[in-house]
Formats: sequence, C-alpha cells, structure tokens
Amino acid sequence: MSLHVTNRHFIRGLVGLTLGTASCGPTGEDFSQSVPAPRATGAAGQGGDATGVKSDQHQDEFGEPFPFYTSSGGPLAVVARPEIVVWAESDRIQFCPAAGCGDDPAVRITESSLSEAPLPNTLAADGSRAYWLASGPDGPAARSCRFTQCSGAPETVLDAFSGPFFKGLVVADGTLYAFNEFGAFGCPASGCNRTPTRLFGVYDSGKFFMTADATGLYMGLDGEAHGTFHCAFGSCPPSLFAPLVTTVGQVAASDGNLYVLASTTIETCPVTGCGDAPTALASDQSNVTAMAADSSGVYWTVGGEDGSVLRCSLPRCAGGPVTVASGQANPVSVSVNDGYVYWANAGGSLMAAKKL
Repeated sequence: MSLHVTNRHFIRGLVGLTLGTASCGPTGEDFSQSVPAPRATGAAGQGGDATGVKSDQHQDEFGEPFPFYTSSGGPLAVVARPEIVVWAESDRIQFCPAAGCGDDPAVRITESSLSEAPLPNTLAADGSRAYWLASGPDGPAARSCRFTQCSGAPETVLDAFSGPFFKGLVVADGTLYAFNEFGAFGCPASGCNRTPTRLFGVYDSGKFFMTADATGLYMGLDGEAHGTFHCAFGSCPPSLFAPLVTTVGQVAASDGNLYVLASTTIETCPVTGCGDAPTALASDQSNVTAMAADSSGVYWTVGGEDGSVLRCSLPRCAGGPVTVASGQANPVSVSVNDGYVYWANAGGSLMAAKKL
C-alpha cells in the first residue's frame, strides 16, 4: 500500500483557512462556501456514473446533480462529514475537503485490494479519522488514517485474528464497531491492540446489519434472535427478547429513529418502541442498495443501469418520496450532511446535489 498526498490545501481547509473556489462538473457548482455541520451522517454502498437527472417536480428541494469527483474506476462507498468527504474505490481510499478539490483529491491511499465484503459499511469516518476494510493475507482487516496526519502506512486497527471475517464497520461515540454474521465487536477509536471486546454474539445469523446515531447502536440479524435491536452506548448487548421491530434489512438511523428496509418497504420505528408496528414511509422500492438518514429525511439509492436517489421527508413522508436524481448508473452508496447529498455511482463518478 502507498500514500499519496496531492493537495497542500487539504490541511489548511480543515483548520478553517480559506479554500479557493472549486468547480466540479458541467454545472459549475461552487464549493467555496463551507458546508454547515450535519445533524447526522449516514453511509452505505457500492456505486455508477451519470451526469444526473432530477425530477422537475422537486426542483425546489435539491439543486441539479453534478459530479463531485470523476473516477476512472468507480467509487464504491462514500461518507460525508461536515468538513470532509471520504470515498472508496476498488483499490484506494480518497479524501477531499467538503469545500471541493476538483479532480485532485487531497489524500489518496492506495491499497493492494480493498475488502470484498458486501457493501455498505466497508467505509466509516468520525471527526478525525477514516476507517475501512481492506483484504489481508488472513482475511479482512480494518485500517485507519487521520485526516490531518495521514503519513506513511495506515494503521491496522483490527485484523483477521481480532475476529472472523469482518463484514462491516460503524464508528460512533469514540468507538469503532466491527461486525460479521456472528456478532458485533467494539474497539476504542484510539486503538485496542487489535483485541476488541465482543459486544453481541449470535451463531445462527446469516445476515447482520448495523448503524448508529446519538442514542446508540442498531443491529439487525436474521437468525433465531430475529429482528432489529437497539442498545445505548455502554449498555450492549441488547435484550434478544425485545427487538424494536422483527424486520431485518438495510438500516439507517437519526435522532432516535430507526429506518429499515422491509423487503420493498421502508419503515420507521422510534427507539422508545412501536409495538412491532413500524410506520411505512415508502412502498414498492425494489433494488434498494443503500440508505442514510438525517433529522429531516431518510435517503436511499435504487441500483441498476437507470438508478435513482430518493428521499422521504420526516416524520411521515408527506407527499411521497422525492426524487433527488434519476438516470444514475448503478448508485450503491449514499451519505448526507447539512449542505449536500452524496452518492457513489459504480460506473465512474461520485455525485452530489445541494440541499436548497
């Protein structure tokens, strides 16, 4: 693996000095203004390329989609923070200030092979670091790098000897959580000598989904203990007899509300409980590849050659789902901050649309 730093303005941008105007894509979107801090961030997926088409019906909610970064290999996952956007490609991790960097990423970390674990959740970020799963000689390893001090080789936080075949990562409340079909493990973001604490163990789950918000962790598993569970930070594992919902599928969360994909319906349930009667927000949503949420809406991508990015306003999706972008070439990851929606199109571009 190697590290390539390509933009000397990157560190300056993170410490609050002025970045020059960056124009990305044919729309000439100006990223010179700082992006406000988001209430929550979410990420998921795998990705494709298109210039972006949006519904005229919703032009008052989002700006025209535009390429935030054009990739030769196709981005597979994206995470948006207030000050930075991080994305993964098949052989590299790249950082760019949220103010933009054109086609010159600030930091490029080349990996011999990123993890082939199912997306989403192979990429995560907090306020100071990026974390990702990369293939190692003995299985997937979790690596990390500071945004402002990414020199030399990235740190290996967890490896194959820390737990069997990690499938995904979530970082929240100062802890890196890694999960596989057998359960969830926690390691302080500062490190744990590659020896994480087992938080939640199951031995009959074919699938395991995880996300987090300010209230704690959400975990979905489809074995004997079937359902999606919640536990506050520091109080895991949750009770296997008290799932929030018996639905298991892709998840997102924000402000104490769970959003889960139940077959082709996106449902929601608060952490206070809903009596296993979640509220349906959007139905007939096939081939959903990723989900994210903030305090005002839940977002998802629909994959395929003619894919799309959609949003439901909260709390009840009044008026039905909003089309953020259509005509997208296999969008498979989505993330949000207060200023923009970002998604990864596997065929070439990392896309964005401004919230109006």
